[in-house]
Amino acid sequence: MDVWAEYARLRDEEGWTQQQIADAKGLKDHTWVSRRQKFHGLPEGIKDYVRQDLLSEGHLTEISSVCVDAHFSPWLTTQQAWEELAQWAIGHTVRDTRKKIVYRGQV
Repeated sequence: MDVWAEYARLRDEEGWTQQQIADAKGLKDHTWVSRRQKFHGLPEGIKDYVRQDLLSEGHLTEISSVCVDAHFSPWLTTQQAWEELAQWAIGHTVRDTRKKIVYRGQV
């Protein structure tokens, strides 16, 4: 999670692009930077699950892919959906988490 914070700091305070960060860190692709910057913006409760080793970055990749359209669900925000999914994902595999998201997306 320190990496997430550092990538966000470089973006916000230094004005670096994702590609500049990737190049400086020796990464082949800026998508790693993008994903970790997104993780940095997740609710603190979800970050706590990561600190406790209850969720992995794989789980977070699946969870953070969910976006709730206000037109579709005016009573549920994207962050609320993330938090609900994170609670469910504890004790489940990344594959199970992906299946749950895809299944709900098709309903």
